Order: sequence, then structure tokens, then C-alpha cells
Amino acid sequence: MEIYYLSLGDHLPDPVTGVLVGQGERVRAIVEACVYAESLGFAGVGVGEHHFHDYIVSAPELLLAAIAARTSRLRLSTAVTLLAHADPVRVAEQFTVLDAVSAGRAQLCVARGVSSRTWAAFGSEGEQDVRDRLDEHLRLLLRLLGEPPVTWSGGSRPPLDAVTIQPRPSAEQPESRIWLGAGFSPRSADLAAALGLPLLLPSTLHHPEVHLPVVARYREALAQRGAGQLGR
Repeated sequence: MEIYYLSLGDHLPDPVTGVLVGQGERVRAIVEACVYAESLGFAGVGVGEHHFHDYIVSAPELLLAAIAARTSRLRLSTAVTLLAHADPVRVAEQFTVLDAVSAGRAQLCVARGVSSRTWAAFGSEGEQDVRDRLDEHLRLLLRLLGEPPVTWSGGSRPPLDAVTIQPRPSAEQPESRIWLGAGFSPRSADLAAALGLPLLLPSTLHHPEVHLPVVARYREALAQRGAGQLGR
């Protein structure tokens, strides 16, 4: 079993003293906690992306780059990247730069997010639009990481004509380090299985048993797909 240190970037008063440290101090404390986690033998770290409230890490890739500079072994993952609201070309480039800086330790977990306020601020038109964007962006992201060059057209960004992102991923199969966050969504579980991606479930927020129906659906879909092995 591998154990990751997860931070959602919460910026709240200390529950004992009531003291609220500055935002910069809080962000730097996450970096220090990850350095300490590596010394304790943790396998990796996951950093969440949030916008417009008291979870203050809005650009986890930047924070992971700072952690990469202070560590040598930890795998470095977003948890999650809100891919429906981002240009998949830019996400792919940020991933490969982090991968180069960290000597192949980058991981990426993508999801649609759950905040309707965030959806609206980034120009989405509701849950169905967010789901459709995630599906399209994720399929393009996987192509950008694994199939140079890429020619593509779709509804959410301008078309691509023989584009090859740089730098290239350090691994021959970068999709093995891309996860899909599902929450309670059967559709996300179906998408992860269809693409052969590992599934990330938010067990820090709920008892693990509440995710059993999604896990069962994911495993069934993988079996129907004929996958050689189940996602972790």
C-alpha cells in the first residue's frame, strides 16, 4: 500500500488558538509538510485546485514545482485539476514541464469539480456542459501526451493542426500517470473505465463505503472493456 499526503490548501483559523496565519505562510507550510512527508516515507503528495473561497491553492502545478525543488522521491500529483475549465493544451504543457523539473515524478488527476460558482466564473453553462467539456478535454489531453503530432477539432477550443507539445513526457506511457476523479458520479466512472484510467475517489470527505456503488460500476465497466488489470 502506498500513502500520499493530501492538501486541499485550506486556510482556516487554528482550531485551538483561533489564529489565522497569512496566506503566504499557509502556502509555504504546505511545501514544508511535503518535505517532511518525504522524510517519513510517504509515496507522494496530492494538491487540490480550488477557486474563490478559503481553499487557497488555485494553481497546484506551481506549488508542486516548488515541492519538486525541495524533494527527490515524492510523486507529485494534482488532486484535482479542474480540466473542464482549462485549456487541455496548457494543462499538458504544465504537466510535462513539471515532469521534466521533477525527473519524471509528475502525476495528474483531473475532474469536473462540484462548485457551480466556479463553473459559472469560467464560462460553463451548468453541469451537463461541464461534463461534456471534461470528456472532450480529457480525450484531447491524452492524445497530446501520447500521440505527437496531434490534429484535432472540437467545440471547446480552436482546432489544432499537427501540434506537438514540448517538452515531451519522460515516460513512454504518460497516460499511466493520469487519473480521473469521480466523486459519486457513475458517468465519471464509466469514462475512466472507457479510457483505461485509474479512478480517484474523495474518501477524505466521506466514509469509504459510500463509494462502493461507483467502484462496482467501474470494475464492471473495466471487465466489459477487457482491461488487463483494474485501476488502482
